[in-house]
Amino acid sequence: MPDRLCVFVDGSNFYNSLKELGKPVNISFRKLGQELAAVKPGRQLVQLYYYNSPLPAPYRNDPDYARKDTERRRQQTFFNALRMTPNLTAKYGYLRKLPNGDYVEKRVDVMLATDLVVLGLKNLYDVAIVLSCDADYGYAIETVKAETGKHVELATVIGSKSYDLRTICDDHVSMDDGFLARCLHP
Repeated sequence: MPDRLCVFVDGSNFYNSLKELGKPVNISFRKLGQELAAVKPGRQLVQLYYYNSPLPAPYRNDPDYARKDTERRRQQTFFNALRMTPNLTAKYGYLRKLPNGDYVEKRVDVMLATDLVVLGLKNLYDVAIVLSCDADYGYAIETVKAETGKHVELATVIGSKSYDLRTICDDHVSMDDGFLARCLHP
C-alpha cells in the first residue's frame, strides 16, 4: 500500500522565494504535487493544501493604484485557477495594515501548522511535505512527529535559507531548476 502524502504550501513564502531567486513563478500546483509525490517511490498524493492571503483592494486615490490593482487582479485570477486544481484545498488568511503602511500576513502560519498537526493526529497522511522556509513551523513539525510518528519533509527552492527547518524535518527536497521546470504551466 502506498504512503499517503499531504503537501502543505505556504503560498506567499514560496512565491517570494521564487521571485527573490529569479525563478519563474507560473507554477502549476497540480504538477508540483505530482513531482513532490514522485520524489520517492511508493507515494500517493492525497491532498495539497495551499495557504495565502489576498491582497487588499487599493484606494482609488493611491498614486500607485494601477500597479496595485493589476497585482491584486492577477492574484485573484491565480486563486480562481487554484479552485480548478484536483486534490487542492486553498485556505486564506488576511493582510493587516501596519501604522507604517506595510502589511503583515495573519492566520496563514497558524492554519498551516494546525492542519499539519490535526490531520496527522487524525491519521489522514503517512508523509507530510512542508513547502516553506519559515522557521515558525518548527514546533508544529516537532509535535506531529513526536505525537504521531509521521514522517515530515521540507521542500525548498535551492538557494532558500531554511537551516532551522532542515534540522527538524526527516528529509529535504531541494527543488532545483529542473524540478521547477517540470512544474511550470505550459
